[in-house]
Amino acid sequence: MFSVATLIIISFLFQDTNGNVYTDTFSIYKQFITNIPVLTNSEKISSECAQQLNIYSQHFNNGTEWAIKMFYANGLHPLEISPDGTSSLGNYDACLSLHETMGEDVVAGKYCLGNFLLTNQTKSNETLRSGLCFPSKCSALEMEDIFRRLTASVQVDEDVCDSYGSGPSLNGTAILLLALLAGLLALVVFSTVAHMKYGNKNVILSAFSLKNNITKCLATSTNAANTISCLEGMRVLSLMWIIVRHVFRSKRLRIRSVRDEVIHTMVLGGSLAVDTFFVMSGMLLVYNEMKRYKKDAIQLNPCRRYAARLLRLLPVLTVIVVFHLSLLKHVGDGPLWKLVRSNDACQTYWWSTLLFVQNYVNPGNMCSLASWYLCADMQLFILSPLLLVPLQRKPFWGMLLAGALLGCLTVAPFTLPWIFDADTLKAISLKQKYQTHMRATPWFVGFILGYIIHVSRTRKYTLNKVLCGVLWMASLAVFVGLIILGVHTRNYTSEYKLENATRMGLMHPLWSLAIAWLIYACRFGYGGFVNKFLSLPIFQVLSKFTYTAYLVHFEFVIIAHARIRIEQPLTITEAILRANGHMLETLYVSVILTLCLEMPFITISRLIKNK
Repeated sequence: MFSVATLIIISFLFQDTNGNVYTDTFSIYKQFITNIPVLTNSEKISSECAQQLNIYSQHFNNGTEWAIKMFYANGLHPLEISPDGTSSLGNYDACLSLHETMGEDVVAGKYCLGNFLLTNQTKSNETLRSGLCFPSKCSALEMEDIFRRLTASVQVDEDVCDSYGSGPSLNGTAILLLALLAGLLALVVFSTVAHMKYGNKNVILSAFSLKNNITKCLATSTNAANTISCLEGMRVLSLMWIIVRHVFRSKRLRIRSVRDEVIHTMVLGGSLAVDTFFVMSGMLLVYNEMKRYKKDAIQLNPCRRYAARLLRLLPVLTVIVVFHLSLLKHVGDGPLWKLVRSNDACQTYWWSTLLFVQNYVNPGNMCSLASWYLCADMQLFILSPLLLVPLQRKPFWGMLLAGALLGCLTVAPFTLPWIFDADTLKAISLKQKYQTHMRATPWFVGFILGYIIHVSRTRKYTLNKVLCGVLWMASLAVFVGLIILGVHTRNYTSEYKLENATRMGLMHPLWSLAIAWLIYACRFGYGGFVNKFLSLPIFQVLSKFTYTAYLVHFEFVIIAHARIRIEQPLTITEAILRANGHMLETLYVSVILTLCLEMPFITISRLIKNK
């Protein structure tokens, strides 16, 4: 018969291919399909499940098309096992498309992910994540029991199963979000019409005008005396670097050449791009506050500043969090879809994201991973008056305090490799990598830079060409060296104490100093073609979408990962093309959210701050 011949051929072809995992997994499923009548003779197996499994077995032995499809939809045979032998997702779509009516019986496909602990000759044990396709009348627990009786240690969770015709329904949170978005759209349309007819008579209403916000987004400035235009290009390029890095981190990559290795190293160094954002944040805070400061009055009003900041950040962030809680499960499907959703920390820890404390309260279960930066930046913003007031009243003491804090935050991580053993050091590094005290050094570098730029506007300093050349070469060396060091120094053993100390203590401040020179040089005429490139009008337009894009892009990375059908490694070229696709998707959504949500609240926040 066709099915028996198929089993024999596959057994012969794959018994020695790519290791013992193939032999073990195929052997398990071969035992299952040939011993269903015996395996279902148990009190733990319901009569409905036993009946449908026996129908499946009979039709498979008779070579019926739907039963053969169900067999091949499983990931427990070698045709679907990934090259590294750790995953075999099977055919999710083929499994869920099965729906056969035979008299009064209806056999539909059900897909689950199972984790098999396999024993082989080369390793003590091996875990294989495998897709299982079986009749929908059987539960995950019943299939788990059947496979365990085949001496296969397996875990199957009903929460990560899908069956024919199943799908999530809209809950109250989803309906509320859709209603709010519809209301926002109506407000934008009304405001746009009112603005076109009556102008800016009502400032708050006109803040939601699409015409008004498009004009602001497309506006560019060439007044170099009052702006640091290179920041626009730095924002856009840093965000692009982060997006490509997240795509590379979410995929298995096939490194084929030295060129691939170089590109891979450069992309993974994108974690340093966040330090660039910290430098810009600290610098702009001081630079803008000092410009507004008057000697006869302290302009810091904490309540207004905090309210304005929250109005700027919270609307888009809230939409992202509520999207996780309600609509995310409706935008796709796939073998890993429910697995990714089941690990969604937003269900439990959404509040810590909106309170900007998730990098301390639950750093291992973040609702929006990309927003850890917002938490750290917001915490530093809240504490900033403790430095700004001394800086405004007594600049020397303010700078001394900022410098002392920068020194302490640099020295403390540098000493860790000499204090703790490898395991403890690794645990500390993983736990605290998103926490403010471990990532604040770039912000303090930016804080000091902001004051230096402020005082340099009225004082004429001239740097000679030799010194400028040395600083540019030093900065370039720091950029290249830290990208390589940050990617390849991850061995926490005692032999690498100096490398780890440099990475943990000096990597962030050194990168920040190099970025600080770049900003200073561009601001005061030492930037040359670098400043011209970073100040291009296209960057001035795109930079207005970077905040929303930063939050949105990670959603596309998660969705793309959860929707994959086959876990195959990508080439570097394929990964770059995938990243370009994510950038375009991110841009589309960011433009909509920025025009309709972020920019209106920026206008309102400025009214509150300047009132």
